[in-house]
Amino acid sequence: MLKNIKLSIIVPVLNEEDSVNSFLDAVIPVVSKVSEDYEILFVDDGSTDDTIEIITERLKQNTKIRIVSLSRNFGKDIALSAGLKESNGQAVIPMDVDLQDPPELIL
Repeated sequence: MLKNIKLSIIVPVLNEEDSVNSFLDAVIPVVSKVSEDYEILFVDDGSTDDTIEIITERLKQNTKIRIVSLSRNFGKDIALSAGLKESNGQAVIPMDVDLQDPPELIL
């Protein structure tokens, strides 16, 4: 378990290979303004595309990115619950990977 994490961003994903990089490129600069003690926790809900591979490549570049993979598709609510259980932050913000909520709202 990671300690001293101030903020966890929980991101349920299912077949989001086209969105992950854009999401991270938009969110990391914003969340870094809030705290350097953050984590971005992706919860893969049974993706069958390259979502997990893309996230895995990004976490090699940024250790604040984590991934939890569910064994199959359970639905967004269960994925979010799994993320809440696995998160380490003192505060938690759920976000959709499609950026329907602007990352600037984190501030």
